[in-house]
Amino acid sequence: MPRDLANPAVRMAAVLTFCALFTIGLAVAALGHARTVVASADVSVREVSEARATPPGAVEKENTKEGEPETEPEPGPEAILKPESNPEAEVAKEGLSRVWPQEILALEGLVVEAANMFGHDPNLVAALIKTESWFSQKRCPKNRPDLWGEPGTRRYNECKTAWQLCPEGPATSSCTSVAGAKGPAQVMPYHFFPGEDGRDLSTNIYRGAEILRDYTDRKGGNIRTGLAAYYCGPNKTTYPAHCWSYVEKVMGNYGDAIQQ
Repeated sequence: MPRDLANPAVRMAAVLTFCALFTIGLAVAALGHARTVVASADVSVREVSEARATPPGAVEKENTKEGEPETEPEPGPEAILKPESNPEAEVAKEGLSRVWPQEILALEGLVVEAANMFGHDPNLVAALIKTESWFSQKRCPKNRPDLWGEPGTRRYNECKTAWQLCPEGPATSSCTSVAGAKGPAQVMPYHFFPGEDGRDLSTNIYRGAEILRDYTDRKGGNIRTGLAAYYCGPNKTTYPAHCWSYVEKVMGNYGDAIQQ
C-alpha cells in the first residue's frame, strides 16, 4: 500500500473521488440515452406531420399498384346528375358565348367572375339574367309605344311591363320588380348584407350566383330544381307549373348559347 493511502483521511478522499467520477459517468450515459430518445421522437413527429400534410389523392396514388386503375375522386352533386338534368357539368366555363345580346355581353366580366366563384357555367348565369331582366329594345322602343301593338294585346302589355321593370333599359341596375327584387339578377332585398347596395351590378350578380349555388346544393345538386327554387323559393317540396315554365325559359336561353 502506498504511504499516502495508509493515512485514513487520504483513503476517504480517494473513495469519495472515485464515487464522484462514477456518478458523473452514469450521468453522461443517461444524457446520451435521452438524446437518442428525443431524436427518435422528433423523427416520429416529423413523419406524422408529413403524413397529415400529404393530400389524400397523393397517398392513394402512391399506394396504387402498377397496372391497376387509380381511384377517381368522388364526383360532386352536379357530376352525378345526368347531362339533361345538369347541362352545366360538361360545358367549359371560360367566358360567355358571343350569341348573347349586347346588354348581356356588357356584363361579361362580372358574370364570369361571379360564376367562377360559385362553380357555374357563366352562360347559365347569363341565361338567368336574360330571363329575369332582359327584353328587346328593338321590339319595344321606349319612346314609341305606338310600335308595341294595340293596347291590351299581349305584346303591348309585355313592352309596357318591361319598361316599368327596367326604366333605364334591360339588364341594368334600374330593374326593380313589383315584389322589390333588384338589378339584373332580380335579387330580393333580404339577401343583401346591411350596407350593401343591391343595385350595384357587381354585388347584384354576385349575390344572384351565390343564391343559385345555395339553392341548387340544397336541392341535391339538380340545377333545374335550383332554378325553380330561385324563382319560387327554396322551402317547397314541389313546384307549380309557372315555376317550371320559368326553368324552361332559363334553360332554353342557356341551350341557345352553348349550342352555338
